[in-house]
Amino acid sequence: MVEHRQLPTGETSTHGPESRALLEVKEFVTEFATPHGRVRAVDGVTFSLDWGRTMGIVGESGSGKTVLARSIMKLTRGSNVKRSGSVVFKGREILDAPPREMRKIWGLEMAMVFQDPMTTLHPLHRVGWQISEAIREHNPCSRTEARDRAVELLRSLGIPEPDRRYRQYPHQLSGGMRQRAIIGISLACDPGLLFADEPTTALDVTVQAQILDLLGQHQAERRMAMVLVSHDLAVVAGRTHDLIVMYGGQVVERGPTAAVLNKPLMPYTEALLESTPRLDSPSESRLPTIPGRPPNPVAFPPGCRFAPRCRYAQAQCLTEAPPLVADHVGGRQHRCLLPVGSDAATHALEVNHRKGKTAAGVPMEFFEQKQVT
Repeated sequence: MVEHRQLPTGETSTHGPESRALLEVKEFVTEFATPHGRVRAVDGVTFSLDWGRTMGIVGESGSGKTVLARSIMKLTRGSNVKRSGSVVFKGREILDAPPREMRKIWGLEMAMVFQDPMTTLHPLHRVGWQISEAIREHNPCSRTEARDRAVELLRSLGIPEPDRRYRQYPHQLSGGMRQRAIIGISLACDPGLLFADEPTTALDVTVQAQILDLLGQHQAERRMAMVLVSHDLAVVAGRTHDLIVMYGGQVVERGPTAAVLNKPLMPYTEALLESTPRLDSPSESRLPTIPGRPPNPVAFPPGCRFAPRCRYAQAQCLTEAPPLVADHVGGRQHRCLLPVGSDAATHALEVNHRKGKTAAGVPMEFFEQKQVT
């Protein structure tokens, strides 16, 4: 069951002024040139993030959420990468910032917790050395001072025997400890913005909760802003103020997290919620699935990108691309011609049930929850 918890309102950080958003992203696009054609992994994303707030970004694999986070930090580099739009961080445009300027920002002002600690940590260097180097990169201090700071950071992250762990190599630590070490590197220089990209992947449920609680604790203490990228709605439900749902590289729904999850407007968001395990579901039932596959990013369909998999889909959905519509009353946005709960959506669903299939030809039985026989 998706659980909500009370979050801090996001007080003004001591890092910057209250009157200006920490991060402002406008019409942001990331494209990759491939042998099969140009892939638009992020397509016209716009959002802002205030000091001390937490934003969740959710979607299936291939939705563009990880590319969005890495592209904002300019970690997607190469001759085949093209970015456009605007990324304003602390009041300055960084979209075209040269690598030399970005190196001054990485770690010190914005940082990222990556999802795979085994590929993030250097296997040939001791864990403590890697944290110390992150500290010394931006702070004029001795090796001893950096070591003491790193050990204290390991202790604050709940790692037992931090002095011993400081001298160990990544393979000598458990998965949970390695992820805590990655968090230590990210927090070493007190950044104002932290991207957490699937920070609990491959960890057991208990360790996942510990890692997420740890991130929340350090965020509150440091008054950081955080972007939590996840495919798990239960993870973002109780740990984010605002939520962005991505599909096919686009923002398809956005708003306060509780509002989006309690009353989704986009059929894709509704389908994601239905496929999330719930404690109150009968033990004999199977989770509903979303039929089909995400769209091919080389050749997106002409209409709504979710229409081929949507239970509400009508003929217009296959040809007319819906804009991102704003609800100024509730601060909500959705990208759908037939938003969930509307009279038009109810009528469309009735029509599809009578026909036995959607306008895209998907049998309606694929959307029904099946019972185990």
